[in-house]
Amino acid sequence: MGVRGFGPVMAGPGSGLGSGDVDRLSVLCFGGTYGLALACDLARFVVKGTARWYATLGLTTLAWVVQTAYLGNLAWETGQLPVATVFESLLVLSWVLAAVALYLIVRSPKPVAVGVFLLPVVLALVAVAGFWAPREDWAGSGWTEAGRFWGSAHGLLYLVGAVASCLAFVSGLMYLAQSSRLKHKRPPRFGFRLPSLEESERLNRAAITVAFPFLTAGLLVGVVMEVALRHSGHSRIGWGDPKVVSGVLVWLVFAGLLHARFRPEMRGRRVMLFTLVAFLCLAFATIGVDLMHITSHGVPRRAKDSGLRTRDSELGTRSSIPLVPGRAGLVLPATSKSAGQVLPYEDPSPQSSSPQSSVLQSSSPPLLSRRGKPS
Repeated sequence: MGVRGFGPVMAGPGSGLGSGDVDRLSVLCFGGTYGLALACDLARFVVKGTARWYATLGLTTLAWVVQTAYLGNLAWETGQLPVATVFESLLVLSWVLAAVALYLIVRSPKPVAVGVFLLPVVLALVAVAGFWAPREDWAGSGWTEAGRFWGSAHGLLYLVGAVASCLAFVSGLMYLAQSSRLKHKRPPRFGFRLPSLEESERLNRAAITVAFPFLTAGLLVGVVMEVALRHSGHSRIGWGDPKVVSGVLVWLVFAGLLHARFRPEMRGRRVMLFTLVAFLCLAFATIGVDLMHITSHGVPRRAKDSGLRTRDSELGTRSSIPLVPGRAGLVLPATSKSAGQVLPYEDPSPQSSSPQSSVLQSSSPPLLSRRGKPS
């Protein structure tokens, strides 16, 4: 019996291990490594020196490589992206966040505690996936539940990134206002005291550091969801959609902002102006594109596209057409495209409530009088 899993642990007929046990052992392998990496990063409050930083980086890299191999093996066995179950989806989500944490650990200065904030989230996702997440395949139901899960994750990550971007925007405004006051040597107004330049710059740096990984994770989750929906034939948005294009451009702008944030020659007023531009780009991508009605992102599929039509929508499309009363029901006049079709009456009597009578009413032709008009 084939088993999903990666590593030296294999399940055979006499091994007594099932697929779920192998999955848990594999998750425990890289999940425990993430836990050791987090412990090394928390040791910064006790241990000083670069050895602790290199240990954190090495353990995080090792855990991410093992998780990458596990997900790759899972995709190879199933022949599809490993997002068909809640278990697989949580592992992919933690894998994306771990990649972002790795990038920030390498890119940020060694004293910055990036792993303290991101590694607990990664470890929590891995733990939930390994011990509580169901493993039933949800792709067979038209991706309704999968779309709900990934859509929620996509929106939540973008929401956190947007909140952090707002904080960066506000801190940039405060920095520019304080800088202008000091440059022109104006005394502070009564009741309107701004934080110092150092405080505003520190808040701006922290907000950008938080915003970029969450925006990156939200973008990657959206891409993974779209690829999976395309593979299952339920895609609703194209790669050239303005929402997708603007989202990629926003990510590039924030990547440049994060790069400029840690360059000594780009600090101060230039970074704050860059922050304002990045915030305006994000506002246009998240709100402006929707207000212009030029995107299919977030627009529910129409009934004719999904092949499902309810009675309310059927009657709603015909509400503007006058109906002529007939003996079998309401007959559409000859001027409409659906001439001759009959809409049955909503008769409260028990005879008309049976399924056979409703079928006969809907299939019977309109009764015409001698004058050629419905009677």
